[in-house]
Amino acid sequence: MRMLLKLFLGVTFFTSIAPAQEAGRILGIVTCSATGDSLKDVSISIVNTTLSALSNAKGAYLITNAPVGSQRVIFARFGYRADTLGCEVVPDQYTRLDGRLTPAAPPGRALADSHFVAPAPALSQPGGQNIDLMAVERTAGAFADLHRIVGHLGGSMGSGDYTSAYSVRGGLPDHNRVYLDGLNLPNPYRLRLLFGGGFSLLNWATINSAQFYTGFFPGYYGDLLSSVLAIDSRDGRRDRFGAGGSFDLFQNELLFEGPFPGKRGSWLASARRSYVDALVNPFLDDQRLPYMFDFDSKLVYDLSESSQISYKMLYEDEAAQLIAETDEDIEVGERAKLNMHMLALESQVSERSNIAVRASYYDQTFDYSLYADRSDPAGAFQDFASRLQGVNILQTFSLEFDDHRLAQGFVFSSETAQLDLRANTVNIGFTRRDLPPPMQVENESVNVAAYVDYSADLTQQLESTVGVRYDHRELYEQDDVSGKVSLAYHFAPDAKVYAYWGLLHQSPDLLAAYIRDVPLNMQNAAQLTSERAMHYILGFDRSWSAVVSTRLELYYKSLTRLLLPQDRVTFLPLNSGEGYAQGVDFTLEKTRGADGRLSALLTYSYGKSQVRDTRDGVWIPGNYDRRHGLSATMDFAISDNWGVNAVWRYNSGLPYNDISGYTWHAYDRSRYEKSTQNDDRYPPYSRVDLRLYYHSPWRKSRLMVYLDIVNLLNQSNIYERMYYTDDVDNRDGSKTKTFKYANIYAMPFIPSIGLSIWY
Repeated sequence: MRMLLKLFLGVTFFTSIAPAQEAGRILGIVTCSATGDSLKDVSISIVNTTLSALSNAKGAYLITNAPVGSQRVIFARFGYRADTLGCEVVPDQYTRLDGRLTPAAPPGRALADSHFVAPAPALSQPGGQNIDLMAVERTAGAFADLHRIVGHLGGSMGSGDYTSAYSVRGGLPDHNRVYLDGLNLPNPYRLRLLFGGGFSLLNWATINSAQFYTGFFPGYYGDLLSSVLAIDSRDGRRDRFGAGGSFDLFQNELLFEGPFPGKRGSWLASARRSYVDALVNPFLDDQRLPYMFDFDSKLVYDLSESSQISYKMLYEDEAAQLIAETDEDIEVGERAKLNMHMLALESQVSERSNIAVRASYYDQTFDYSLYADRSDPAGAFQDFASRLQGVNILQTFSLEFDDHRLAQGFVFSSETAQLDLRANTVNIGFTRRDLPPPMQVENESVNVAAYVDYSADLTQQLESTVGVRYDHRELYEQDDVSGKVSLAYHFAPDAKVYAYWGLLHQSPDLLAAYIRDVPLNMQNAAQLTSERAMHYILGFDRSWSAVVSTRLELYYKSLTRLLLPQDRVTFLPLNSGEGYAQGVDFTLEKTRGADGRLSALLTYSYGKSQVRDTRDGVWIPGNYDRRHGLSATMDFAISDNWGVNAVWRYNSGLPYNDISGYTWHAYDRSRYEKSTQNDDRYPPYSRVDLRLYYHSPWRKSRLMVYLDIVNLLNQSNIYERMYYTDDVDNRDGSKTKTFKYANIYAMPFIPSIGLSIWY
């Protein structure tokens, strides 16, 4: 492997310094046609070449080594209509070409009419997809939740109707990470245990861009095995005051934004709250329907034309209390809070370099309780409490010169975790998840990382990226080195093939005690080591016309040092697991175009994942081994104001462990006899969602009203299976215990309405 890496680096170096043909330079400024403000992060690329650049904070860009003669240059940025301009490049001279991009919809939050998945970034990134945030608002059955849109993309599959969590290419949900403005968001879900994380914390109306990586991603993202959802938060408007709000089945939202005096900055504030609980809870005695509230704000101030400071606050509060009304009912309660503060300083050092420092502090508390019978001292119960407090610091530096790009940075994180779990769970049995034993854990972990990413255009058609990351984890006294190599060859102006290899590590997570399907008793966390994944990706991208494009990716992922319980009594973890995932993901997208009415996205995934404990060597299907997954989304404009959106999803059934019976124990309690081989599968999952919407722009405002029908065909999809014992009265006065189970079904047929107004 060292010899191959040396050979690759050698080829990269000597190819990059080969004599260049006669060339010129293209430079200019990119602005917004609606506000006149400079636009940063605009991708500027020359047609039929791999030459590209990104505009800086002033909207300025520079492309060197531009081919001499007539050239076509594409300007593209998420949320704006792409534009192509022509120019004449003169040898050894600067050619001025300014861009002026038009928003894809009226300023503020408006309805987009083109992509579900935005065009790929200029630099080929295997597994990377930009998500169109307008699709989040208009997709049927998504409840304006970004995580639920991710579940529609190739390689990703939602974990069920009641959760916004997802698995990627056979990995576990906690193998994925969500980053907000480059910093880790510790728990992006709401109502994590009571309702399986049915909603995400991310508010689409405060997001500027979202990119989903299933393999290749920048070096400052780390400590994960499967995927990254990278979120860039939105600044407030700089041209004028703006306001808006929305109302749907679950919550209300209000958002206000505007510029600082002199337009040297902006502010934004958004609040969301559930309303059903406020209407119903006053009429209940002790019962409390789920309550959710979050507040999201951001302040941005320009220190100079090239420097900017920003502050962001994210606050969440949620609670629910379901009281047992009969002896057979279970009493469940949950309460969680998140307080997160983020500070960032960014400076454009020169036209070619940028430096930024970002820091965050978070404090998250979580309490969960379950009681089968409070009056029975020997009855089943769970009482779970945790608190996470942490600091993250990220420093990044980027430099572009000719055909080369360099990114370097440091990452520091410190987290204090407290977990207290008391439980007697012998009378409770679930199909797909065991329940952890009592534990009390408190530890502090400090992680330090450094990374370097280097990319180069080897020729006009061939580009490459090499990256390495070093992590030191104090709690485990462990050092890990991760790396990646990618190559992309543009064999036509609108087509490319690419390959990627990457090695990733993920350190043991204290909350894995409760998040994973098989719980882990993390009291011996300091004795563990990181889990490891090695990714291989081979892909093909092609645009067949201005409105039709495809992507095909083959992948293989090997997993080693996986955490598995050493037994089903103590659940103490060992790094004794290994596994693999392999498959193919296919995406077909048809955009609406300038005069069209139909846009559509079709994704198909075939995958196989297996794991085994090296102590017995028996291969079994992984918990998220979905062999087939199909998602079809269609959006059709009936008229200028009316439209319809439909989503159909089909997934193979997940594997699970069947329970064959129970054995008797003291105090008249029972333990269920369960296989550990994932030797059975649920029926296939199928669901159709439909939305009819009306949208009407009025001056600077937009009104949207919609009718959603979730699970149109009312499919009875099984989400979980619960086992229990029941007493049957005999004719002689005695009772006989019987063994039964009940299916917990996924979301039934639900009609709902929604309304949003943005100014």
